[in-house]
Amino acid sequence: MGKGNRHDEYTGLPVVPGQPTMSHNHTTTSSLLNWNSVRQLIQHHLQDGENTYNESFPLQQEQKRGVLRLYGHGEDSPHEWADMETSLKQEVAPGVHGNNSYADVSVLTPASSWTPVSGRTRTSAGTLRDSSNSPLLEFSEDKVWMYVQSYEDNIQNMHPLIAPNDLKTYVRQFLDNVQRVESNTRSQLTKRPTSRNTETTRKRPRVSEPSQTSELPGPLVDRSIHSGLVLLILSLGKVCLCRTRIPDPLSASEPITSDNPVVYNAGLSTPMDSCNSNSASLQRLPYQEGGRLPTPAHPKDNMKLIPGLEYFAIATDILGNQLGGTTIKHVYASILAGFYYNQLGRVLEAYSHIHHACCTLSILITPSLSRLSDSRTVQSGEAVPGTSLRDNQLIFAFWTCVQLESDILAELPLPPSPILQYENNIPYPDIRLAKVAGFNDTVILSYTTQVYLRRSLNEVHNTLHDLETSQSGQGRPVPSSKNSLPVIESLLGHFKADQGIPERFRFHRNDPPATDILSARVRAKFWEGRVIILRRFISQILEYNYQCSATTSTVPDPGQIPYNHERSPKRTVSRSTNNAAPDISSYAYAQEGILALIESTKSFHGLKDDQFIVTNVFGTAHAQWGNLLVLSAAYKDPTLGRFIQGDVLRDLFSKTIAFFHTVTHRFSALAIDLRILKGLEKDLFGFRHEE
Repeated sequence: MGKGNRHDEYTGLPVVPGQPTMSHNHTTTSSLLNWNSVRQLIQHHLQDGENTYNESFPLQQEQKRGVLRLYGHGEDSPHEWADMETSLKQEVAPGVHGNNSYADVSVLTPASSWTPVSGRTRTSAGTLRDSSNSPLLEFSEDKVWMYVQSYEDNIQNMHPLIAPNDLKTYVRQFLDNVQRVESNTRSQLTKRPTSRNTETTRKRPRVSEPSQTSELPGPLVDRSIHSGLVLLILSLGKVCLCRTRIPDPLSASEPITSDNPVVYNAGLSTPMDSCNSNSASLQRLPYQEGGRLPTPAHPKDNMKLIPGLEYFAIATDILGNQLGGTTIKHVYASILAGFYYNQLGRVLEAYSHIHHACCTLSILITPSLSRLSDSRTVQSGEAVPGTSLRDNQLIFAFWTCVQLESDILAELPLPPSPILQYENNIPYPDIRLAKVAGFNDTVILSYTTQVYLRRSLNEVHNTLHDLETSQSGQGRPVPSSKNSLPVIESLLGHFKADQGIPERFRFHRNDPPATDILSARVRAKFWEGRVIILRRFISQILEYNYQCSATTSTVPDPGQIPYNHERSPKRTVSRSTNNAAPDISSYAYAQEGILALIESTKSFHGLKDDQFIVTNVFGTAHAQWGNLLVLSAAYKDPTLGRFIQGDVLRDLFSKTIAFFHTVTHRFSALAIDLRILKGLEKDLFGFRHEE
C-alpha cells in the first residue's frame, strides 16, 4: 500500500446507515385536499370537464404529461406510436411503403422526434447546412464565458457546488479542446483533393461522404464526462439569462409551420441510415427532389423554443452512456441536469437526475464515512478536523443532494434515495477551505444556513410523522395533547429568527420581504419550518368547527386570544364531535401558524425581478398554492378568520397568481393549481385575477 492518506481507500470501519431523515409517508401539501374545510372550498374547482382531481393529482398530472423531447418537438405521448402510424397514413405519398421507403423516415413523420442534433442538416447533395429549428452549438469565447458567469450568478450563488477555481479550469480545458479539434478539421479539409476519378464523379456522392461543396461540420465535442459537465453549465447559464416565461413545447396536434425542414440528421442517423450507408441512392419520394413537402413542416423543435436545450441534449446524451460512472464529476453532472429540469418546472425529470446523483454519491462517499462521521463534529455542525479539499467537495455535494431531494419529496410522494440515511453522519462544509477554493463569503454563509434549516426541516418531518403515527396510528394530524406540546416547543426552537441564523440574514417578523434572493431563500425556508410545525393546530380547529357545523350550537369564543380584526359573528355549530375541543393554547399556536403561512407566501415578494431564479420552481409554486388553500379555509372559519385580514389575503392571491403565470406550463400540475387559485380568488373576493 502507498504511504499517506489515500482517499480511495477505506479509512475506518463501515458505517451503518440510519433511518431516513424524511419519512416516505410524511404529510405533504397534497394531503391538504383531505382537510374537510379545504375540500369544501375547492371541490367545484377540482372538476374539469369529465375529470375529477383527487389529492394525488400533482403526481398523476406530472406523470401524464410525458417527458420533454430533447430532439424534436412536444412531449412524449403514451399514444406516440399510434400517432406516428396515423401520421404516416396521412402524409406518405402513394406507393411509398415498398422498396426501402424508411430510408427517409424523417420526411414521413412530421410528428416524430428524429431531428438534427448538431444543428446541421444534409441536403440531397449531401452538403451541410443550418436547420432553422436546431440552433448551432455556440462555443465562441464571449458566449461561453457569458453563460458561465450567468451560471455562477444564478445557480452557484445558491448551491456552491463546483469550486470557482475548478470551474474556470474545466471551461478553459473544454474550450481549448473544441478549438484544437476545429483547427485540425479545417486543416484536413483544406488538404483534400478538389477532384475525383472519373468513375466516382459519375456517381451520386454518399450521404456519409462530404461532397466538394460541403461546409465545415459543426463543433465536435469530446464525449467525456468533462465535456458533459461543461455543456450542462452552459445550458443552465443560458436558461437563467431568460427573463421571460419559457415557452411551452409545441405538440404535434397543434398548427404546424413551414420553417422547419425535415431532412437528414447530421449528428445522429435515422434507423435506416444506421443500417444502410448508401441511403441517398435508395428510392426517393417524388416530392423530395424538388424540396417541397405535401404538407407544412412540423412545429418548431424544442431546441428552438427552450433556452439552453441544445447544450443540454448533447450533455445528457453523454450522461446516458456513463450511468455507471462514480466520480465527483458524474455527481455534479447529474445534479446540474436536475437543476436544468427544475428551471423548466419539470419536477419528475429533475427528480430522476437528482435521485441518480444521490445514489452515485452514496457509493462515492462510503469510503469516507467513518472519517467524516465523528459524532462530536457532526452534532456541533462543524467540519471534521483535518478535512481535505476532496472531503469538502463531497460534503458540499452531499448537502446539495439532500436539499434538492428533500425539497421534491416535501411536495410529492416519491421514494427517497439512500442519501438521507447518512444525514446524521456528515458535518457542515469547512468554510475556511471553501474560501480557499474561491467561494464568496456571503454565498457560503447562505449555504450553511440553508443546510442548518434543511436539517431542522427534515427533523420536523420525521418527528411529526412519528408523533402523529403514535397518537392516531395512521400518520395523520391529530389534536394537540399536553404530551405533544413539549415536542412542538422543541421543534419551534430550531426556527427562531435569533437562533441558528447568522446576523447577515437575521430579520424580525414584522420586516418587509427581503430584496435579495439569498435572504429571501433563508426566510422562505425559515417560515416553511414554522408552517409545517404549526399547521396541525390550524387543522385541528378547522376540523372541529367543520364537524360542529351540522347542528345549532355555537362555537366557544376563545376570548383570551387577541384578534387582529373583527369578522362575522358566532356561527351555530354542534358540540357533538369526535375531535376534542381546541383549548386556548391551540388558538395561540394557530394564530402563529397563520402568521407563518402569510410570511412564507410572501417570502419572494420583495424581489424586483418577477422572473427570479429558484432551484425548484415546482416546489416553490406548489408550496405557495398549499399556503393559500389553508389561509383561505382559515379566512372563512368563524374563529380563525379573525387572524387574517381580507386585503392581506387578496394581495397574496394577486402576487402568487402573477408568479404562477411566469412559471406554469399548460400540461403541468401547476396549471391545475393555477386554475384552482383563480377560481378560489373569485369565490372569496368576487372577481377573477386579470392575466
